[in-house]
Amino acid sequence: MHRSSMLAVMGLIVSIVACSAASARRPAPPEPAPPPVPALPPSPTVAPPLGGPLPRDPGPLPAGLAHASAQGCAACHGDIVDAWEISAHAGPLPASVRATAAGDTRCVACHLPLAQQHATLATGAPNPAWQPTLAAEGVTCVACHLSEGHLVGPRPATRPGPHPVAVRDDLGTAEACGTCHQLAWSGAEKPLYDTVGEWSRSDWAAAGVGCTDCHAQTAGHAMPARLDRALSVLVELAAPRIVRGAPPVQVRLILQNTGAGHSVPTGTPFRGLRVEAVLVPVDAGADSVVLWTGDLSAHASADPPFSLGEDTRLVAGDTRAATFPAVLDARAPSGAYHLRVRVHRTLHGVVDVPDALVRNVQVTVE
Repeated sequence: MHRSSMLAVMGLIVSIVACSAASARRPAPPEPAPPPVPALPPSPTVAPPLGGPLPRDPGPLPAGLAHASAQGCAACHGDIVDAWEISAHAGPLPASVRATAAGDTRCVACHLPLAQQHATLATGAPNPAWQPTLAAEGVTCVACHLSEGHLVGPRPATRPGPHPVAVRDDLGTAEACGTCHQLAWSGAEKPLYDTVGEWSRSDWAAAGVGCTDCHAQTAGHAMPARLDRALSVLVELAAPRIVRGAPPVQVRLILQNTGAGHSVPTGTPFRGLRVEAVLVPVDAGADSVVLWTGDLSAHASADPPFSLGEDTRLVAGDTRAATFPAVLDARAPSGAYHLRVRVHRTLHGVVDVPDALVRNVQVTVE
């Protein structure tokens, strides 16, 4: 091939390679932008406070809500309904409430806060709006989330749903909880239920820690009230051995309210805690020995206005200590024992829930 022809061919090859490299470096065309998401309409704000006379009529059902039962909420809010179902808010009227004050309407109203949950009116006449299914659910979803015909939440909705959601700024606040957890009986010097008042006087309130910061830490509505998270039980001993016939070992039991922003226990004064310190043999065959018993409770009169007397409950941050001897009969077998602290729940001074909290310390009897 002629030299000039070869140069021409080589130039053509270089041009093709250069064009290919340029094509490789050229950016890919941009992908088409997704269609814009339609903006949600602004959520109206419902101003009236959650509190007020109970039971109340929450108003008509809004469009998109088939009925007022929690069953209809479960389709979209299943986890929340599951958590609510195992909470103290869910379920029919407790027998203890029926027994207290002979079912006084002021007691029943907080446990059945909707007018539709009551079979009779205040006049004693039958209630034509009574819904037994709703009554069986206790403090059900619409008790707090339906107001004046609006389904309400603490913040605007973030996605479309089958029904509109209005905003209630007071949902989740101590004031909203105080609708039922703060009760001043007419004629009494002190509130019968003072949970929100106890919190308002505590360091928790001063630090800005509110009710739902502890009682709604998950996405659900379980509202846990676990005694083991609120009450610390500490045992101090001079020695790990108890020698029969020798001077008794002194036990110091310390109870501290380290986890509740209110008294332990709180709420109705008819419920309390009984604390027992017991020596329990690790091996069966010997009897347990009760060393000490004390109560954390308030004393209220049996009839309205339920005036409060002595109150030994632990306010937020409070500490109570008791010192007592660990005395065993000379016939008690030797060996390993548990020095067991048992905390029972009481109702009207009688143990209602045994062993609500148990703490053990190992000791040896010689």
